[in-house]
Amino acid sequence: ASEAMETYPTGLPFLDRWPGVPAHQFPQQPPWWRWRLPELVVMAGPYGSGKSTVGQMLAAGFVTANWETLKSGAMLCSWEDMASEVKRNFSAFSQRTDFNLLDKVAFVRRPPEADRLIAWYMDLVRYHRERYGTRFFLLDPWNEMDHQKDARMAETDYVKEMMKSLRRLVDELGIILIVSTHVSAKNIRGDGTIEPFRIGHAFGSVQFANKADRGICVQRSKGIANKDQDFGDSDMGHSIIRLDKSKVERIMGAKKTVALRYSPDQFEFKADIKATKEVSENIWKD
Repeated sequence: ASEAMETYPTGLPFLDRWPGVPAHQFPQQPPWWRWRLPELVVMAGPYGSGKSTVGQMLAAGFVTANWETLKSGAMLCSWEDMASEVKRNFSAFSQRTDFNLLDKVAFVRRPPEADRLIAWYMDLVRYHRERYGTRFFLLDPWNEMDHQKDARMAETDYVKEMMKSLRRLVDELGIILIVSTHVSAKNIRGDGTIEPFRIGHAFGSVQFANKADRGICVQRSKGIANKDQDFGDSDMGHSIIRLDKSKVERIMGAKKTVALRYSPDQFEFKADIKATKEVSENIWKD
């Protein structure tokens, strides 16, 4: 049963404990974010919102925090990122944590002339799980895959069938698989402020949300006035992460929003407590 499944830390301070809660009070708080195995995750956000960065950060934290327990690396299939930038990010994370990630994270690309089929990806996931013991996978983004859909099939029905296939794969292999996808342009404001959305607004079908164990919304905003720290590139504004769906909140964590400042040079997020309070109470309400 789900209740009996072990959970695992994210390895990221801004997710492993509630922002703004003193350490001595943390044991009395319900969990903020704990991974369980298996999990099928959908992460949604506008273009340029930082989904790839968040996905890489989640992979880095998971492997670092749970290597001794699970001996699991990660496999990232990220079509829109340069391999050199991904390597730089994981190198920076390794230097901060004194844990070498570079030989534990596989970054997968395909030649432009080769098809990026879901069946090919699923075979690759199975291979990495069985050959290397990998338990953490990122598919980023969904719309860059080459989808083979019957012209008579509605998009939402196609997504439903594909998510069912991924669901079976995740459960069979006992893995975490994050599918990154976009939200419709109608959910995006042009003035730098946040337009709250749900994981059900993932472009193409509400079935992304229906089939997922965990739903993550990612947004970037320059319209937050309150902040308690300057960190990284202030021109980038705040990165907002919303845990929008948690299938078993008591185990996986409560739905919550956190506002972060990001440093590209250090490949690090830090929680901004004042901004988090503003977003949670006035914009993206918990």
